[in-house]
Amino acid sequence: MERPFDRNDLLRALGPLPLDAGEAAALAEAILSPRPPAIRLNTLGRPVTAEAVPFTAAAVPWFDGPAWFCAPEARPAGHALFAAGAYYVQDAASLLPVTLLDPKPGDLVCDLCASPGGKTTAILERLRGAGWLLANEAVRARVPPLLLNLARHGSTRWVQTCLDPAELASAAGPVFDAVLVDAPCTAQSLVARGRQTGRAFDPRLIAHSAARQSRILDAAVRLLRPGGRLVYSTCTFAWDENEGQITALLSRFPQLRPDPVASLSEYESPAGTAPACYRLWPHRHRCAGGFAARLVAGQADPGNPSDAPTGNERGRRNTGGRPECVQVGHSNRTDSADAHRRRSPRNRQRASHAGLAALPADWGRWLEPVSINARRDRVFAWPAGLPPGFAGLAEAGPELAFLKGQTWFPAYALAMRRDGAFEPRASVRIGEHDLRRFLAGENVPGTAEGWAVATYRNLPLGWVKGDGRTLKNHLPRPARLLLA
Repeated sequence: MERPFDRNDLLRALGPLPLDAGEAAALAEAILSPRPPAIRLNTLGRPVTAEAVPFTAAAVPWFDGPAWFCAPEARPAGHALFAAGAYYVQDAASLLPVTLLDPKPGDLVCDLCASPGGKTTAILERLRGAGWLLANEAVRARVPPLLLNLARHGSTRWVQTCLDPAELASAAGPVFDAVLVDAPCTAQSLVARGRQTGRAFDPRLIAHSAARQSRILDAAVRLLRPGGRLVYSTCTFAWDENEGQITALLSRFPQLRPDPVASLSEYESPAGTAPACYRLWPHRHRCAGGFAARLVAGQADPGNPSDAPTGNERGRRNTGGRPECVQVGHSNRTDSADAHRRRSPRNRQRASHAGLAALPADWGRWLEPVSINARRDRVFAWPAGLPPGFAGLAEAGPELAFLKGQTWFPAYALAMRRDGAFEPRASVRIGEHDLRRFLAGENVPGTAEGWAVATYRNLPLGWVKGDGRTLKNHLPRPARLLLA
């Protein structure tokens, strides 16, 4: 039997936080009341303006990018602009950790618990086409939504790994300028959405989550370079999972120090609780609620210098076991030796990989150099300059193609990418009268022949293949949606 929500459980979970009876009652009521979602505009490639989105309300005040609360009746995930990657739908509280992390162009960033990808994609926007992100998700069942959201977003300066945080720390070492730990938690803020119950306030579940969070944070510290930023966040209210974690972490690692952000001072945890910690409350801030804190790693001890690589040396430790990786530029030609290998059955899959290094002309062409990375039945294409260690660790990246039977197909992510490196051979505009059918996965009429990227308001939606009369829909099932 599910444990019902109980206000006394909430008060026990809050620990030493000083809430009077009136505010505690307001918080308990707000926890049970759904909050409007927010949207964050995608600033990569071909951004839309806020005026193009019909349901925005007030701006999110703790985020300095283009993000707005939505009108209460809005269904932003049921709009074609969402399908085109023009914005991401999330609770406004989830933007606070990104503000604290403050990713900068050129940074090497690790999102240690990345799925479903709201913070991941926001970080990529902040990198502005320079720097790299390692998006790790240790729970394999949570990887598909992360990859879908990254593909729809169109960003390409990332690799995805699926490693236990401690294992990743051992493999990568202290190389990151910034590490985000959006930790698994009791998710007490999700009660109103029906995704959590009163069990989230059970002391035993809180203790279990806190122990796991401590282990993840210990690994995160090992990923930080000297001077690097560590941001820890949750979507829960319990003291032991929030300020209590930061207090304990500072005692375990004296090289860490609190790094408060003056512009966020109005959201600070109550004085005397824990430094550089911030809370958003559902009864105060129009969101479901959340917690975040920022710490910075001290410089290396001169008597015990760090061996962390810097600059161009980053990641060179981990080149062992790297999959086939080929640099390609603008050319679509292959030599006669490649052609011979493709005719040999023994080399059929390898030859297919080599052939994809020269993009099929009926898909499009490269406008910028890319790094082709072949993995069994999938091929990825990163912008030039991928840190070598990332290739060795990566499970996935911006997908170029996938093998189905004996045929290679262009990947959804290739149609959606926004880095300017790829130009499709053809594009077709999906009219308003066909849009609902197309996004539901149906074929639509059209005179185009061959592969083309379907578009809406000049934004990509996915691939079609035409025969002069019908456009066969190649939108992957997880990317389909029913319009509101």
